[in-house]
Amino acid sequence: MKLSEIININSIKAGLKVDSKEQLLDEMLNLAANTGKIFNKEKAMQDILTREKVVSTGVGKGIALPHAKTAWSKETVVSFATLANPVDFNSVDGEPVRIVFMVICNEGDVANHLRLLLQISKLTNIDDFREKVVCCVLEKEIIKLISEFEDGE
Repeated sequence: MKLSEIININSIKAGLKVDSKEQLLDEMLNLAANTGKIFNKEKAMQDILTREKVVSTGVGKGIALPHAKTAWSKETVVSFATLANPVDFNSVDGEPVRIVFMVICNEGDVANHLRLLLQISKLTNIDDFREKVVCCVLEKEIIKLISEFEDGE
């Protein structure tokens, strides 16, 4: 399963405007909920926040990858945003984030959860991808870019 096959145009936002990590997580969950696959946003958010308390999912290089396994999702959901302005996310390198993927999987789908996190990690480690994706102004450009970089692997 490829990331480009799971991500949905309705769960992507280019140039998202937020002021805090909390607001960012809320907006990312709203994007995920746009798919119709999250059936209890409040409880899904509790699972995301619980995971975030373990260690920040600000993975460095301006990337955040909040994720959770939850009973409140029908199936795997990925939301994505580039931020209009960087936001402090308590990242491991201390840098604010500009690029955010959120992965929400049903708690019984651990294999897909891990597979997607690996795919996203590989993708976001490509300098060229990071540089190009923050320049995208349309959500369809982002999907196309993700697909192109996946196919190039």
